Amino acid sequence: MTSAEAYKLFLLKINRNDTNADIHISKAEFVKLFNEEQRRWLNEKLGVKLDTDEVNDLNELLQPFTRLEEDSQRKHSIYTGFLLPDDFFAVGTYHIIARRGSCKKVLEPQWVNMKNVASLLKDQFTKPSFDYERVLVTLAESKLQAYTDGFNIEACYLSYFKMPPDIDMAGYITEEGKASTSIDPVLQDMWTEQIINRCARAVIANYENPEGFQLREAIIKTEE
Repeated sequence: MTSAEAYKLFLLKINRNDTNADIHISKAEFVKLFNEEQRRWLNEKLGVKLDTDEVNDLNELLQPFTRLEEDSQRKHSIYTGFLLPDDFFAVGTYHIIARRGSCKKVLEPQWVNMKNVASLLKDQFTKPSFDYERVLVTLAESKLQAYTDGFNIEACYLSYFKMPPDIDMAGYITEEGKASTSIDPVLQDMWTEQIINRCARAVIANYENPEGFQLREAIIKTEE
């Protein structure tokens, strides 16, 4: 589905079967709304599916294992920092290659909350351990930090879900004063239509009375 087709479908949904409805949303407004709803949709979708096999439904966004570049500014005695890809959105799968002396192992990171790091590092049952193949990892400021204790990290590999690029449509002047360009959605049509439905609901909620909104929302839901 192209961005232009998505826009036409959106206009159809917000004005369907109602000759008195004349809701006009410009291309620029639709592009902004779609991109905002796309991010919300993906966040909710991954939040539900990451722990299930259904996550494969979003395989077009899943990037293969990538070796992360070490962050020279985040080198510390207790952790090694790595730079996340620019289009990173959520973690898929991962592993870390660590070395102690002449011994090398593949470790599975344990993701932890930054606020709990200090206490976890002090506890012998939770702190990083080469013998127990345990390394603690945090995410902050588009960086990954892998905490160690008596061993070094040689490489960090990450498979991740990328953020879909923002869409755009030719035919208007952007806020920066430039001519817009055509950038189509990268998601499957079925996902794109779900996002369009979210856009439609948001607009209808602002234009119609509660009864009209509930009726139109029920119609849109039957299309998903």
